[in-house]
Parts: sequence; structure tokens; C-alpha cells
Amino acid sequence: MSCLVYNQFNYLLNKFGYRLRALATGVLYQKCLRISSVSSGKYSLGEIVNLVSVDANRFSLLGI
Repeated sequence: MSCLVYNQFNYLLNKFGYRLRALATGVLYQKCLRISSVSSGKYSLGEIVNLVSVDANRFSLLGI
């Protein structure tokens, strides 16, 4: 019985983490779109994508 409860809890926790990551990625992506052209020249596209990915991963780890 405890195995079923543990599996259900783990499933729900992972589901929450995935949703949190998707939400964080969307919010960070929208913020990247609002960056002015002056400040976007400071960072390459690869650096911005890397920062968004790292930040989204950190948010998803909070849910796990």
C-alpha cells in the first residue's frame, strides 16, 4: 500500500515540477522579448537561451 502512495506522490510532484518549469520558461521567454535592442547587444542569443534554460531548471528543481 505504501508503494502506491509513494508512486502517486512522486508522480504528482514531478507533474508539478514540469508545470513549474514550463511556466518559468514562458515567463523568462516573454521577458527576453521585452529586452531593448540596446541591452540585447550585450549578450548573444546563445547566452540568453542558456540563462533561460538554467533559470527554468532551477525553478523545476524547487518542485522536486
